[in-house]
Amino acid sequence: MPRYFLLFTLLFTISGASAQSLRVGVWEGAHELVTQQLLLEPFSRTKGIKVTGVSSAPASLPGNGLDVVQMELRDSIDACDRGDISLLPLQTLPLTFGQALVEEYVPDALQPCSIGQFLWSSLPVYNRSNRHFKQVPTLIGDFFNTVDFPGKRAMVKSPRNLAEWALAATGVDRASIYQELARDRAWLLIESKLSDIESDIIWVRDDAEALALLESGDAAFAVVQSNSALRKMVEQKTDLGLIWDAAITHINVFAIPATTQQFVGAWKFLQFATSAEVSGQFAARFGFGSARYSALPAFSPPVRRALPTYQANRDNQIAGDSGWWRESGARLNQQFVLWLTERNQYRTEQLVTEWRPMQDITVSQRAAVTNEHTGTGTN
Repeated sequence: MPRYFLLFTLLFTISGASAQSLRVGVWEGAHELVTQQLLLEPFSRTKGIKVTGVSSAPASLPGNGLDVVQMELRDSIDACDRGDISLLPLQTLPLTFGQALVEEYVPDALQPCSIGQFLWSSLPVYNRSNRHFKQVPTLIGDFFNTVDFPGKRAMVKSPRNLAEWALAATGVDRASIYQELARDRAWLLIESKLSDIESDIIWVRDDAEALALLESGDAAFAVVQSNSALRKMVEQKTDLGLIWDAAITHINVFAIPATTQQFVGAWKFLQFATSAEVSGQFAARFGFGSARYSALPAFSPPVRRALPTYQANRDNQIAGDSGWWRESGARLNQQFVLWLTERNQYRTEQLVTEWRPMQDITVSQRAAVTNEHTGTGTN
């Protein structure tokens, strides 16, 4: 009750506003550039509130003088339980199409202390023109089946994704994946599935390299982020198939640190950034799925079918938990490194330990983003 009282006091008290610049935490790398151009600058122009983007990692804790933070869903739930981020007056959010508030958002995207902005998934993709497959791959078990689906598998060097999929392929319930990963027997199950494909793995540095191998025919599957695959399909007219069974999906959310002195401005920013129009434009520009169903008009019907938010794709997804890997994944990481070392495949510069929702964007693509929004591009 005291937290709710403080919340509404901050929300409706004029003295809660401040002339100071609103400090918004933005993920490092290409995501920082995009957030600045598609969210921060338009918000400042339309709302008349000064805003500054501050680089921060997805795993960073709320604080450090920030007024708004971007987090992954699972991290935000933990932060809310600890009281690190503020309760939000969700009942004041405007509706679209007259729907009840909860119906506006994909499952779990609306939380007491955070609001979802976009989603992305890690999943295996393949070329639909592959004539060596005996049938169309639809299940995660098909990824480990080299008899019916021969060919190389291109993926970054990490136990993440592989571990979850190995358990799912052995019949572990999708909702219990991370509980099972914590058990001693988990590595034995993972290793047994890795042995099915170990002679058909090509380790790559990023999504772009994996997709290039798929396009050239040197790989039958590429493990990439769904937004990478979608951009490939749209920009280069590539006919890719996506395996949504056990796709590992992450939701990016906005939250307000409990330490902020600018709750009013921060709440205005959250409403702006997660509105159907703005979140739809942001997601559509880079192939993410918007956390709001009412943002779907920003996507053409064919594109919607390649999004993690499309209903037929959501049935058997795994809710990704980066926090579990940071806090509990050390043992599996060590076992994976040992597995690589025994096969003379271990090189530290290739090992990937943390994911970014836009890790595949190249320097040329970043320049294209800059040109599009500054008018400096050539015709």
